[in-house]
Amino acid sequence: INISVIPNPNNGSFTLKVDDAIGKVIVTVVDIHGKEVYSSSETNTSAAYQTQINLNNLAKQMYFVKVKTDKGISVQKVSVQ
Repeated sequence: INISVIPNPNNGSFTLKVDDAIGKVIVTVVDIHGKEVYSSSETNTSAAYQTQINLNNLAKQMYFVKVKTDKGISVQKVSVQ
């Protein structure tokens, strides 16, 4: 699956876009140590999925955004500065 994090790098607030994500969309964000810092699960009814994620209360570092849909799993690095 194709995911986009906009903007990247960012200040902790970013938009996650997922192409062709009809059905259940599970989003998790983990820090560089593997600790889960954000998660959500939604059912998407349109072809594209978009959500706003806010990590402003977390340390400035690299995070990994993992998206799981019925079509597969994708991981994207995101830099919070």
